[in-house]
Amino acid sequence: MEILKMSTKNKKHLPKRIIVTHSDADGLTAATVVQGAVEKLENKEFYWLVLSSSNPTGTETEKMLDFANNLIPFQFGDKIFICDRANPSVEYLNMNQATLEKTQIVFIDHHITNNPELWIKRTKLKNISTIWSDEESGATLALQWFKEQYNFDEKFESLYSSFYKFTEIVKLWDIFTWTKLDKDEDSEKYFGALGINAMEKVLGKKFFYKKINENMNDLSKLNDLLEMSYEIYMDDYKDYCKISRKKALNYKFGRYFIKIYYDFDQKYQSLFSYDIFEEDEADIVAFVT
Repeated sequence: MEILKMSTKNKKHLPKRIIVTHSDADGLTAATVVQGAVEKLENKEFYWLVLSSSNPTGTETEKMLDFANNLIPFQFGDKIFICDRANPSVEYLNMNQATLEKTQIVFIDHHITNNPELWIKRTKLKNISTIWSDEESGATLALQWFKEQYNFDEKFESLYSSFYKFTEIVKLWDIFTWTKLDKDEDSEKYFGALGINAMEKVLGKKFFYKKINENMNDLSKLNDLLEMSYEIYMDDYKDYCKISRKKALNYKFGRYFIKIYYDFDQKYQSLFSYDIFEEDEADIVAFVT
């Protein structure tokens, strides 16, 4: 769990805005969009706490909420954003009703298993709002929330436009639709998606979050970082995978052929799986850590 942003202690009297997010490019971008929208459009000062974790499970989300409440106890007027992560269990939400009902909770996610229809009606809390679609990413859904919640005038159009292009590229990577693009005809989007992944992996979560926050009004300034990160990541990826390709354990399960890899670096798993499928070497790729 990482603390990405925490306001100074002498501001604890302010209403709190708490974001708990997944610490991949999608979750970090979603958090940036939410923070940018709230700060620019509500025109108020808040106490900010932004937490991220690479563990996307509901149990981890619960730990993050407990950590936040212990650090800065929740009060009336506070708002919690859960971005690109599994929701807390119904049991957790109901058990912590007295604490959580002081706040407003906004749930922004795109994973099929987190569909609000599967869980929200079983909660006692009435203060949860959701935006969910399995055809979007956390970043694009955060931008949709931003647009739906605020009737912003023309002076905020540039902020929205800047984020729109960036979140669409993040979406291409996160839900893997970049694989359907023509590498030559859609080269900007194709390499942009791979560059987003590379930038988060090469720069690390905190620095990635820092840079997109600093450049939220003109995200084109990130192009040099994207290109540099892509070059570094792909050079390392090719070297790593030359060795790792030989370490697979092969299994047949019914009509499926499975390749299993142990201790395979997480930052290369998505791209490596795609390469295996493209070469038709397996029906299923599994990583055991």
